[in-house]
Amino acid sequence: MIPNPATLVSLCYVYHPCTPGVHGYPAELHELWNDLRIRRVADNDYLVTHRKSSPPAQDPIFSATIQERFVREHVVGYCNISVGSAKNRDGTLVLLLHPSRSGVEEERRTEIMDFIIDYAFKSLALHRLSYIVYDGDEKTATWFQKHGFVTEGRKRKANWIDGKWYDEISLGILEEEWSAMQARKQETTGKKDV
Repeated sequence: MIPNPATLVSLCYVYHPCTPGVHGYPAELHELWNDLRIRRVADNDYLVTHRKSSPPAQDPIFSATIQERFVREHVVGYCNISVGSAKNRDGTLVLLLHPSRSGVEEERRTEIMDFIIDYAFKSLALHRLSYIVYDGDEKTATWFQKHGFVTEGRKRKANWIDGKWYDEISLGILEEEWSAMQARKQETTGKKDV
């Protein structure tokens, strides 16, 4: 298992390592994880309030709260990447953006997504990165597809929400697809990505 890194910084955001301490996760993360608007589309567990120590995850190799860079106490989200098979370098992403704070314009949300995907392939040396979205959340699926993820499969009637079954849709991006996207970006901007 790769240890969680030190604090990471992108243009507008700070990614603080996040692991449960003696008192659980930070209050902002606890609040985010218990927001039913997020839980409905991010989890297939019962919609109940979680204790302070229980956001999602098997042991993640990367886990961070996402805060605005110049407004430190403003948590806009949380992400973690877990690896089911170290041999296959197959990571699963959990990304939660606070609904009332991710009125963050598309450009900033794109910065968050690009940073996480780049980190997964460059620093964690993953071969693939996967994400699960639930049927009915086309906005999230479309957003991930804009960032190179493709639909890989559908698990039918996998999530029961408000008296109705929803399908679980698997999205993924491979290292070579990410590399090709980076090369295209470099061609159009003329900048080499470091």
